Amino acid sequence: MKKKIIRAAAAILVLTVALSFTFSGCSNKKDGGDETTTMPPEAVEAVQTLKLPYSKGDKLNPFTATSMLNQQLMPLIYDGLFALDKNYNPQPLLASNYSRSGRTLTVSLASAKFSDGSSVSASDVVASFESAKKSPAYKTQLANFSSAKVSGNSVVFSLADDDPYAVNCLTFAVTKGGSTEDGAAGRGRYTYSSENGVGYLKASSARGNFSPKKTSITLYDVKDLSMLKYTLAIGNISFAFDDLRGGSYTRYSSSVADILMNNLVYLAFNKSSSALSSEKVRQAVALAIDRAKLADESFQGHAKAAYTPFNPDWNVISGKDYTVKTDLEAAGKLLDEAGYTSKNDAVRADANKKQLTLKIVVNKDNGFKSAAAQSIKEMLEKLKISVTVSALSEKDYRSAVASGKYDMYIGEVKLTENMSLSPLLKSGGSVAYGINTSGAASTAYSAFLAGSSDVNTFIDAFNADMPFVPLCYRSGLAIYTRTLKYGNANHINDVYADIDSWDFH
Repeated sequence: MKKKIIRAAAAILVLTVALSFTFSGCSNKKDGGDETTTMPPEAVEAVQTLKLPYSKGDKLNPFTATSMLNQQLMPLIYDGLFALDKNYNPQPLLASNYSRSGRTLTVSLASAKFSDGSSVSASDVVASFESAKKSPAYKTQLANFSSAKVSGNSVVFSLADDDPYAVNCLTFAVTKGGSTEDGAAGRGRYTYSSENGVGYLKASSARGNFSPKKTSITLYDVKDLSMLKYTLAIGNISFAFDDLRGGSYTRYSSSVADILMNNLVYLAFNKSSSALSSEKVRQAVALAIDRAKLADESFQGHAKAAYTPFNPDWNVISGKDYTVKTDLEAAGKLLDEAGYTSKNDAVRADANKKQLTLKIVVNKDNGFKSAAAQSIKEMLEKLKISVTVSALSEKDYRSAVASGKYDMYIGEVKLTENMSLSPLLKSGGSVAYGINTSGAASTAYSAFLAGSSDVNTFIDAFNADMPFVPLCYRSGLAIYTRTLKYGNANHINDVYADIDSWDFH
């Protein structure tokens, strides 16, 4: 009885300490001050166990998992042919090398074994490709791949359209025989097991050159993403990733680190708008928008300004300066040239005295984007443009965008790993609402993909045509307990990239 009382008291103390973290608060982007707390042995043991969130109700297979939590775990359990680093450079895992000729990619396999000891074969890769093509996690990135065939110890992939960066899409998990069963054999840093209803990840001997400080990880079932913050605060998990999809940020009592995602936020123009049919008006709008301010203020610092349609971290452009400075004077001259002038500080109008009036449609349920729309309105009003913001519920917003009831709208798209702009610039693109997909930017993009022009030529053509304004790329948050020694090599392509070095203070 006495032991039970002691254990209960210890548990209450752990909860009390955790809740004190919850209400202590921290700054928007920096950790708070260090705290020293004396914990009972039970609490110390609990804190020293690395615990990650997952969804017990979802599948633990890379081809059938639908939850963000389980999909994020898959790179720990299953290797693909390649993995991408922070700058989207492909690093070979199950592949030894590759070559590209036109619309054909040939990948040679390295010598590797699955967790059950059997060898990874080209037929396993092809079977996994077929499973991946139909999966929630990979079907979009593999949409341009028409087939995969075994050729000795290699796999030959065929593309439907030109894509010089298609190899970046070969990150899909490889399971034995392309199995879609839970716990299918794979080769990864860890293997999954379950004991007494509790899930675990155990360091795998099948993966060479991997010696983690934590050889065992406990998985904790999180049924609702909205509970991540609370679950972390009371110590049930050590780490979580929040993609801030809700469009708002609230302070965490834990430590946080921004991770740039491949989510482009943009201002789209309606090609049917009489005023916005002029490229000079579109250029003027782009010049008037302070993208750095939007990232810092509207998105509360959880974004990086975008001066091209591509992710600023992408290796193809990351070492170059494409910054477009806000220039109201130049923007005003462009509007004058387009025939929209202002007299006595009045709203600009054309020769027929028709005022330049624009409507921005935005999803009011997303705080980041609503703030951005209001800020853009204020920026454009400095050019003597009359701007209204139509803030709609998500359902009404989607309906308005689909039906073309706007001059401009704030949209977002998660680009695939090859940085494809086809969803925006190709006819029938999944998010090409209102965008002129037969304009100069789309033509230049096709030439870039075909290899007949370089990235700078495309960006110049894009800026001249300006079918939409790239605003920023959003960040998500890595959230972790203050006792966890979290590395700085993690990125959106693998939020557990340096998990081998994770330990506790």
